[in-house]
Amino acid sequence: MVAAPNAIAVGSTGEELALVSKAGQSILATSGNLSRWRTLTSTHSLAHNASTCDLQAVTAVAFNAQSQPVLGLDCAHSGEIGILAPLHSSSAQQSGWRNIGPSISDSEGSPSVIRLENTVNGLEGLAQIRAKDGLSLMAFWGQGSTDQWSQSTPLTVPSGWTVKATATGGGAGQGMAVLLGSGNRRQVEYVAGPATHWATLPNSPPGTSGVAWIGKEIDTFVASGSRLGVWASTPPQASWHLAVSITVPVPYGSSS
Repeated sequence: MVAAPNAIAVGSTGEELALVSKAGQSILATSGNLSRWRTLTSTHSLAHNASTCDLQAVTAVAFNAQSQPVLGLDCAHSGEIGILAPLHSSSAQQSGWRNIGPSISDSEGSPSVIRLENTVNGLEGLAQIRAKDGLSLMAFWGQGSTDQWSQSTPLTVPSGWTVKATATGGGAGQGMAVLLGSGNRRQVEYVAGPATHWATLPNSPPGTSGVAWIGKEIDTFVASGSRLGVWASTPPQASWHLAVSITVPVPYGSSS
């Protein structure tokens, strides 16, 4: 299995997708029987479908509202965020693909999809864009069957900072939260949905390793030994408070 947030997807009809490292990189599909997988396509086979993107890798899999498989790409060329959807069929057996990803400025850099989710409102995703002067992030929303998308403004990632975790959610279900980190420092940026702007929460506790957005509350997670702390903030409230502290019994020395 490829180590990526959206390497597995489950469709409304019971079909499943998995992104694996097999003969380079393959996308496997099953109709629900987890002991029987078939190769849907591969990065090599998709190269001609994403020629304008200069496909480097498939980085995320999802299903759209029509139960069509949708693939997020890592592209070497600028100008568009790489999203592939089937040409015609609603079945995961479809072999023809077309690039439906949103356009971006050529000057913004080469994009890689690092999050792709099917929500009750349609597809939602996040792209990391590499440029000579650094990294930026762009959230996008659409139906995943056409090239009609809404996009956020780019979020500049400070020099020396990287994406540690991401989360989808929010009150309307179209929010995107990103945990950025540099050394022990952590910061959460969030966008509530289309036609809204990125906002910054105060630095979260050092060592924060995860983020979630449930309802109106954004949570971050700090693990230290056997203790897990959950810190909560309710945007636009500009503060964190310790919501839950859990001690998990860990039988140290029990492994061989």
